[in-house]
Amino acid sequence: MPERAAPETFATSLLREHGAEIFGFLARAHGSGEAEEIYGLFVEAVLRSSASYRGDASPRTWGYLLARSAARRHARRRARARALFTPIAHHPSALERPVTGPEREAIAGSEVACLDRSLSPEERELLVLRLGRGFRFSEIAIILGEVEDGAPGQERVRAEARVRKRFQELRDRLRAARPS
Repeated sequence: MPERAAPETFATSLLREHGAEIFGFLARAHGSGEAEEIYGLFVEAVLRSSASYRGDASPRTWGYLLARSAARRHARRRARARALFTPIAHHPSALERPVTGPEREAIAGSEVACLDRSLSPEERELLVLRLGRGFRFSEIAIILGEVEDGAPGQERVRAEARVRKRFQELRDRLRAARPS
């Protein structure tokens, strides 16, 4: 993909080459229903900001950065809507109702479901980016917003170290929670 392509050409090329992979990342990290909405926001962001792409990060990394930003925007919108339109009995501030019957069996029967519920969206994103998509820690630091694209070397090294440490702590926590 040429670095200096016209913005429309760059956007089209980015979506053609990495769109399906990025949608898969969003579906894995946020669920397929949410992924569709987030992907729409991502495409808008690509079209709106492709002229500002400087080429410091790879187009793939830049695409994931935009996708993650779209996911954050989507989460903020949903939180605002929930706060405005959630009946008080279902509001997070209400007492949590006990899980009984078939719900309890479904949850207990699925270790993966329990694991997914225990992870924050950021933790799921970190795991998918590293293990599922094979990004280097330096690229993940950019995608997660730990460091600006094009930041000086020392800042990048520190951000990469923070992401690596967070990943290792998450990995250790998941290993400790795994039944023996």
